[in-house]
Amino acid sequence: MTEEEDVIAKLRNLAEYQVVYSKINLIFRSGGFTRNEQERKIVEDIADYHLIKGKNTALSTRASSMCYYIKGLCAATQRNYEESFQFFNRTRDILDNNPKIKEDLSQRYVATLSHLLRCYIENRQFEESERMIQELRGLEGKRGFNSMDISLRIFTISYNLEFSLRHATGDFRKAESLIPTIEQNEAELGDKISKEQSVLFQYNKAYTYFGNGDYKKALSTLNSVLNDNEQKLRQDIYSFARIFNLIIHFELENYEFLEYVIKSTNRYLSKHDRDYEIENAVIRHIRKLSKSSGNTQRLEILEKMKTEIDVLMKDQQERIILEYFHLPAWIDSKIQRIDFPESIKQYVKQESV
Repeated sequence: MTEEEDVIAKLRNLAEYQVVYSKINLIFRSGGFTRNEQERKIVEDIADYHLIKGKNTALSTRASSMCYYIKGLCAATQRNYEESFQFFNRTRDILDNNPKIKEDLSQRYVATLSHLLRCYIENRQFEESERMIQELRGLEGKRGFNSMDISLRIFTISYNLEFSLRHATGDFRKAESLIPTIEQNEAELGDKISKEQSVLFQYNKAYTYFGNGDYKKALSTLNSVLNDNEQKLRQDIYSFARIFNLIIHFELENYEFLEYVIKSTNRYLSKHDRDYEIENAVIRHIRKLSKSSGNTQRLEILEKMKTEIDVLMKDQQERIILEYFHLPAWIDSKIQRIDFPESIKQYVKQESV
């Protein structure tokens, strides 16, 4: 009877963690990050929940791994990558020290490594990022990681995050070299690839083409994202795709059409409860740039845009745009008249000093 009561208590404890996980995962899968004060309050409540906040509240190894994973997600949705790294690293340690549970929770292990990789990229630890990509791909075929589903997750997650790494370093040529392999796998796997990863592939390909100066190809690729809006999935991608869309049209000198696109973007964002000032700032300045006459006036607008964006970049919540498009580097590239990838590389050098 004592053993039965112990097992039942552990099952109940694990089930309660599963409920908490479902709540934070809903925010992460639907928005990527906390999009407004209401969602930030939900995350704060989850982080403050007694099973998450308290000590020794997990009654089993499985529950303990889930507890730290939830903590990591809470930090990630708030873009606190320092804490996120600590919690996901703890999750990984627990699973590494319990091989049987690791094999049974292979999907969680892959997701944990992917979150650690994201932390490395955001913290500009690029060598560690390279190693983590190889470690993630090296899991394929190992015991517990040899199913079709796991192979698919490793492929989609590792390639989308490698895109993020190449974009963060300004190496858009290397990013473009990934596309043939990705498209070959997309053709073979078809609808087996999740909608979330498929949309990420399209957005990342569009950003890659943009970085290499192929604005027409960037636009046509991004249109596949804009025309396929899943209302309950990753609204961060769909929203920032609209901001990115404005910049592509500006580069293509579609100035008259931009006014229509700006109105459409405003309508879309007004229907979604988001409180990022960075989006409004971009729209305001792109509208002014599209109506400017002559290089002198355009340069003045860009200088004002740079001043406003630099202030906003001091807010951790507003820096979210950097995960989708390096706006400060783009502004500088227009002011200094240098290539966009070169401007990103300048930022990387400054941040590494």
